[in-house]
Amino acid sequence: MQRFSGTVVVISNLLAVVVACLVLTQAVLITVGAISRYFFGEPLSWVLEPSTLMLIPIVFLALSYTLLEGAHVRVQLVTNRLPHKVGRVLEVVSLGCFLGYSAALLWGSWRLAYYSYSHGFKSGSLLAIPLFPVQVTIPIGVFILCLVILGQMAKILGSGQEGPTQFASRVKYGGM
Repeated sequence: MQRFSGTVVVISNLLAVVVACLVLTQAVLITVGAISRYFFGEPLSWVLEPSTLMLIPIVFLALSYTLLEGAHVRVQLVTNRLPHKVGRVLEVVSLGCFLGYSAALLWGSWRLAYYSYSHGFKSGSLLAIPLFPVQVTIPIGVFILCLVILGQMAKILGSGQEGPTQFASRVKYGGM
């Protein structure tokens, strides 16, 4: 299990590096477009679409890393006041619900990406960017997210260690 978890963490970290490169590329494109518009009076017509399409892999490829870092939005008003064991049970239930939603999203996004690939869908602009490479990042990111969720559930159930909710509250209140 340790080897599996380690591999998933490495993959999540690599995806985070890819996302960082995409964000940097997006920032450069938007900056070049702004410079062109303000200094030369000519907007670059090709900047908007690639920078917009980059949002999809930026969001979905970062999901697993975000969960590993405990950075997803959480409401802990009730769970912080519960006994540790009850908090662990609720954490596993919460992760189970998250896993179910993620599995449904994985299935639907894979179907969408496959449909776009099989029909050769392209964007509706003059650039005609193929949509499959962008859309396939959704099931890839969600699949790795599902692996992280399973790893966290196994960690909580197997060793009695704390989940992201208890970890986040402990760090927030200086108990580390």
